[in-house]
Amino acid sequence: MNKKDEFPKEYGFTCPKCKCHEIEEVQIGVTVSSGISGILVEENYTEFIYNGKIQNDGGEVDYYQCAHCGFVIKGGFGSDEMLKHFSFKPVKKQKSIVIAVSKVINDIDK
Repeated sequence: MNKKDEFPKEYGFTCPKCKCHEIEEVQIGVTVSSGISGILVEENYTEFIYNGKIQNDGGEVDYYQCAHCGFVIKGGFGSDEMLKHFSFKPVKKQKSIVIAVSKVINDIDK
């Protein structure tokens, strides 16, 4: 196995329309329940007070889209049509973290 075939690999998405780097999956047939801790009642207004607990049950992915502009990525997960919007990007985050920590330690020692 040569170096480029090693796993895991990280792939990044780039939207062809707006150049955003985040996708979201849109699901159908999902049952969503939200926790309610109380009710706010005012003179002409009533509102639930949600406690932030959300549960999703069932469902399946219908399609993927850009989280910024809504560009729909055709094809299913892993399809050629989907993967053409992803590119291999080496994971360099760890190196920059080590450099940043090293710099902080050096600054403290001064």
